[in-house]
Amino acid sequence: MKIRRAEFDKIIYAIITGEIAVRTAEMTMDVASAIGLISAELRMVGMKIVSGHDFAEYADLVAASNRVLTEHFAIDYHTLSPVEGFWIVLTDGSGMPAATVAARLDCLGPMTLAQHWKMYLPRIYSSKTSGTVTISQRQHGFCQEVSGRVAYLGEMWVKDKFRKQGLAKKLAILVQLVALLQFDPDFIYCWMWEDRAKSGFAQACGFTEVVARGIRWENPPSNKSEIAKLWLAGNRKSRLFDLALNVLECALE
Repeated sequence: MKIRRAEFDKIIYAIITGEIAVRTAEMTMDVASAIGLISAELRMVGMKIVSGHDFAEYADLVAASNRVLTEHFAIDYHTLSPVEGFWIVLTDGSGMPAATVAARLDCLGPMTLAQHWKMYLPRIYSSKTSGTVTISQRQHGFCQEVSGRVAYLGEMWVKDKFRKQGLAKKLAILVQLVALLQFDPDFIYCWMWEDRAKSGFAQACGFTEVVARGIRWENPPSNKSEIAKLWLAGNRKSRLFDLALNVLECALE
């Protein structure tokens, strides 16, 4: 008995979608396993992992270390719901913050990241002290292609006495993988100082896209001129799944 073309196409479609479902489940399990592995490694060196979605609480936690949140996460600028943002704080044996990081989801839809920055950056940076802030019409090619669900990572900080112990790298990978599960982002990125980016730190943190001076400015904030020198480090969604698998493979070596 011959199978009609339409019926054949339905069978093939069912097989393909079934394989995709299985593959997606396996990839999600890889991510969850990698998160568990990194969390265990952090606990083994005496760190307690505290996380949440309340950014007022987060501001109070970092204030204990005489720090304030940047414009990208401060509650004076943003009202982030639990589905739009989260934070992670590592605390030491005394309960004091040893390291922090945060993530925010921007649902851009068809808008590109370059178009988003053109509206967003002047709004958060323009002031009486910084002057009028504008970015160039011509931006790097990658941000004119990125759209959809975009996650921004920031507030990365490690207390002086805990530096050079690998905490920043582990925390950077952890926040990317948690963001992958929580946000399902198309693209994820952060800003990095030039010397750190040139040292290979971005790649050590699992980022595969590194762009020198990630934003082209016309008028950067006059009171924060160092912002114009920041490099961008990022990952596409597919690279985040690769990152999880790499964490698991390295643990077996």
